Amino acid sequence: MRTQKFNEPEKAILKIIGAHFKTNVDNLKILDIEFDKEQNRFDILLSRPGLLIGKLGRDIDQILKIANEELKVSQLVDHEFTFNLHEATIDRYLHMWNYTNEYMRKEEL
Repeated sequence: MRTQKFNEPEKAILKIIGAHFKTNVDNLKILDIEFDKEQNRFDILLSRPGLLIGKLGRDIDQILKIANEELKVSQLVDHEFTFNLHEATIDRYLHMWNYTNEYMRKEEL
């Protein structure tokens, strides 16, 4: 869970993503975003990455291109950056945990 406020580049990326899809970013299942200035990348945590990536990666490519242009113009970043998308795996973990517990109960019987 996020413990700090979004910085200006992170806010800008969220606005660009929302404008691209013409929706609230909550609908895209974005759980967190963090700008790593040293690596020059945005780490984005999603529960459903496909919503942001789009067909054949077209949406994410367009967003990255627009974001690089806008953030350079506004001087929020110095160099071109990349996105690093992470899928939240808690659902997978819980599913596996439930499956394992159910299997163990059957073995005990």
